[in-house]
Amino acid sequence: MKNKFSLMMIFLLMLSSSCSYSSEMPGIKVVSVEVEGNERISAEDILDLANTKPGEILSNDVIESDIEAIYSQGFFSYVDADVKPEGEGAAVVFSVKENPIIESVNFSGNSLYTSEQLMNGALSQVGTVFNRKFLRKDLERIQDKYSSDGYVMARVSDVKIEGGNLYVTILEPAVRNITVTGLSEASSPDVLQEIKGCEGKAFDINFFRRQILKLDSSGYYEDIDIAFDTPESNDAFVDITITLKTKGESTTSHEE
Repeated sequence: MKNKFSLMMIFLLMLSSSCSYSSEMPGIKVVSVEVEGNERISAEDILDLANTKPGEILSNDVIESDIEAIYSQGFFSYVDADVKPEGEGAAVVFSVKENPIIESVNFSGNSLYTSEQLMNGALSQVGTVFNRKFLRKDLERIQDKYSSDGYVMARVSDVKIEGGNLYVTILEPAVRNITVTGLSEASSPDVLQEIKGCEGKAFDINFFRRQILKLDSSGYYEDIDIAFDTPESNDAFVDITITLKTKGESTTSHEE
């Protein structure tokens, strides 16, 4: 949650202070900029994101932009700003609340890769401050790992954060049924056996590409079509239909 403030606060404070400001002043200068509430993220790193600097003219729009910039880094659950008179100008104090320290990262549903393999290269490591942006990148990296290995239907299905504990659920859809229509008995007899043998295993698009290439290289088919369907209300499975169109009328076909 991001909180925003109004410069009315500073004007009221100025009027109630012993300092007097002419209505002809071009603006109120920032005398100091500080951070409070941070424990592990350094004030220097936080203030590097802010355009509000000592010597600059105080601006509501700039401070609101600074709040957004600090919050968008992902380390904080709360960012606010307080303005108060200081000397002949104003002091700006950014208040932040850091996200919890990651105490554990727990995976479930993963069978193709170990939890250690999924955590390899992760930014969200135990002992670090939880960061929303880092987590998004980690989840994208996990998705890319599955997809690049052919498991294009696998995905992160749920993420929960309870205190400092991170829970990630992986869905690895398995092949439920395979229907092959139009397979020529004269073609490679082992192809059907290989295709049917992957029932119950995690869906791997690379495996089916290899089988389609085998069927295509046999020279018996003029058209090969493959369709994937996820059963209604059960995205843990996928049904596959392979339709083959043989060359010539004399070729016999059957359905498996």
